[in-house]
Amino acid sequence: MLPPARQFEILYFAQDSIVAGFEYGALFGTLWGPFGYVPNPRRGYVVLNVQVDLREVVDLTDVAAAQQPLDTTAQELTGDWDGYGQRGSRLPVPLLRPSGIAPTQDLGEALYQTGVEGFRAISAKVPTHCTLMVFPQNLRPGSYLEYRDQNDNILDRVSKS
Repeated sequence: MLPPARQFEILYFAQDSIVAGFEYGALFGTLWGPFGYVPNPRRGYVVLNVQVDLREVVDLTDVAAAQQPLDTTAQELTGDWDGYGQRGSRLPVPLLRPSGIAPTQDLGEALYQTGVEGFRAISAKVPTHCTLMVFPQNLRPGSYLEYRDQNDNILDRVSKS
C-alpha cells in the first residue's frame, strides 16, 4: 500500500455484480469449474448501478497500445500485488521479498499523476472480465459518474464542478 502522503482517491468498478463479488472477496470458487462459486459468509456486498461517462481512460487490456509501451503483461498486472504488503521482516528469509509497494501500486500512482480519468484492466479474480478504476479528482468537464438505484433513478452524480 502507498504511504499516506502518496495516496489518492480511486473508485473501483467491476464489469458486473459477479465480478464485483469475486474482486471484493464476497464470492469464492470459479465461474468455470464443476462446483461453481459460493458466497463468503463473512463478507457481504451491495451492488450499485453506476453510469460512467469518461473522456480519457487508459486501456491496460490493450497489449499493443498499453502493455507493450509500459513493458508490462497481463500476468504482472493481475499478479500477487497484495502479498507485497503482507511479507516483511517477521517472515522466514525466503519470504522476505518481494515486499514493499507493489509495481501495480506504482503504476496506478503514475497513471493518476498523468491526469487521466482512470484505467481499464483485466480482473485479477475473473480473467475473462474487466475492471475500471476511476480517479474522481481527475474528471474532465463533461465526464461524470451517476449512481442509480434498481429503478434507474439517479441517487448521486459525481462530475467536474
